[in-house]
Amino acid sequence: MTARFPIVDAHQHFWDPRANYHPWLCDETPIAFRYGDYSALRRPYLPADYLADAGAHEVVKTVYVETEWDPRDPLGETAWVERLRRETGLPTVMVAQAWLDRDDAAAVLERQAAFAFVRGVRHKPRRGAMRDARWRAGYARLARAQALKVRELDYVAAARTLGASNTWIFFRHILPNILQPVLVQAMIGMAGAILAESTLSFLGLGVRAPTRSLKPWRSRVPARRGWRSTASCRPMPRWWPKSRRGSSKRRAPSRGGRTCSCFRISTRATSATS
Repeated sequence: MTARFPIVDAHQHFWDPRANYHPWLCDETPIAFRYGDYSALRRPYLPADYLADAGAHEVVKTVYVETEWDPRDPLGETAWVERLRRETGLPTVMVAQAWLDRDDAAAVLERQAAFAFVRGVRHKPRRGAMRDARWRAGYARLARAQALKVRELDYVAAARTLGASNTWIFFRHILPNILQPVLVQAMIGMAGAILAESTLSFLGLGVRAPTRSLKPWRSRVPARRGWRSTASCRPMPRWWPKSRRGSSKRRAPSRGGRTCSCFRISTRATSATS
């Protein structure tokens, strides 16, 4: 690549397991992880290493995302990142750690919001956590903590000095500026939910029609186009070897005049639309 252009790295990490405790990096027994053997990562990775890996690429700003630091001390990671920023200039901003279902969620969110470079928080919800009343309460506190931070900024004070009403200040200045961390957490939560459902569906444990699915390709495409997909005949991705796709189709049972093959339009649906 010969062209040079500025790059904003929207998701990157630093860590130093020699000085800080990350359970997945420091504990002797590795954690079962979807990426397999990660022993090569169990070493310090700091801004100098990152810039060396970036090479000739012009990385101008980065977003540091929490690195599963010791969950007992989420603020310790933020303080460490603050020191990194002073010493090296990286990262630019941070998505910090917070556990929304813990009793100290309100205090942690308020203290995280006090750091000017914190733009949001990440909490990876466990299965069923979004139905937990404590998690929902913590999610609401996320917006409150950001509102308390924004209301002390100079432009809010200037609007108040000019005689703006509280309602006008809220809708004009506070609400647009508190949506960022809420949307960050919402996207992380939705992505985690879709990934979990996709994994269960691949194993044949996903939802069944007519239950609505989080995955649009299961809830919308099959209903409109007449596709069929069952646990006994899983849809094969495009990169799957053709020989294996063919063997899957040959084993597909016939059900009511329709061939239950992987994402094949049924004969009845085809004849009805032709």
